[in-house]
Amino acid sequence: MRKTILYRDGLIFLVITSVLFIGASAREVNLLLLFASLLASLFFLDRIFGQRSLRKLTAERTLPPVIHAGDSFLITISLENQRQKGSSWSILVEDSI
Repeated sequence: MRKTILYRDGLIFLVITSVLFIGASAREVNLLLLFASLLASLFFLDRIFGQRSLRKLTAERTLPPVIHAGDSFLITISLENQRQKGSSWSILVEDSI
């Protein structure tokens, strides 16, 4: 199971959309309800397309052949996109040993 992290920008976007939606529904302003639903749809479309862009992305970690205690060593992480269409941009990989 993958863990979903909502960063500060996404949280602010979600709060603004929620406040706009609640305020528009309380005042029964149809144009603001339409605008709030447009913002909410952008939030969900980003989630769908984000998962789709990471679907066939594979990561491979390469360690040096010999490692001694106390020595510094370099770990190489390579990413490969196996999708035929589309690309994945700005991907951050964190690894802990």
